[in-house]
Amino acid sequence: RLSGLTLSNHGLQNLAAIPNLDHLNIKESRIDANGLRHFSNSKKLFCLNFENIEIRPESLDYLTSVKSLRYLELQGTSINDTHTSQVANLKQIIFLSLHDSQVTDEGLIPLTKMQQLHTLFLANTPVTDKGINHLTRSSSLMLLDLSNTAVTDEVKESLLSIPKLQRVNLTGTNVSEKTIQSLQDAGIEVMTNKPGFLH
Repeated sequence: RLSGLTLSNHGLQNLAAIPNLDHLNIKESRIDANGLRHFSNSKKLFCLNFENIEIRPESLDYLTSVKSLRYLELQGTSINDTHTSQVANLKQIIFLSLHDSQVTDEGLIPLTKMQQLHTLFLANTPVTDKGINHLTRSSSLMLLDLSNTAVTDEVKESLLSIPKLQRVNLTGTNVSEKTIQSLQDAGIEVMTNKPGFLH
């Protein structure tokens, strides 16, 4: 496990040579295809966290062959709607964080093809009620973080239509207490900062 690293492409090449590397946290670096291609043959990499870095869409293609990869965090990266098709090709991912990215409603459409994805973090992104409606096509999603997004009470029906959804974070949104209560009554655990509800 290596965390908090600032790296160049050459540095990634050296890290990829570590045989039992399973967790890697890279921040404030510029990563391109020449860097990530070194991980294409990784056998143990389980969790990859990119924080506050610039990523080119084509770079993500090299992760499709990393069959051990399950957790991918792209917090505060340059990820936007042009990247999500490449992200969706990572069929093995079960946990995806797009926290603080520029992914919008349209960028969520490709993610519905990720049939093993059970956790999706969209906190502090531009997504709206319209985007969450796309997620009703997801057959595996169980936990959804929508904190500090622009969703409103209109999101209720979409959340109720996500087949396996168990928990949603609505902290810092304009979703009303009435809607939160309706979601809880339907069996969905809601994290919120509204008075009278558990966080």
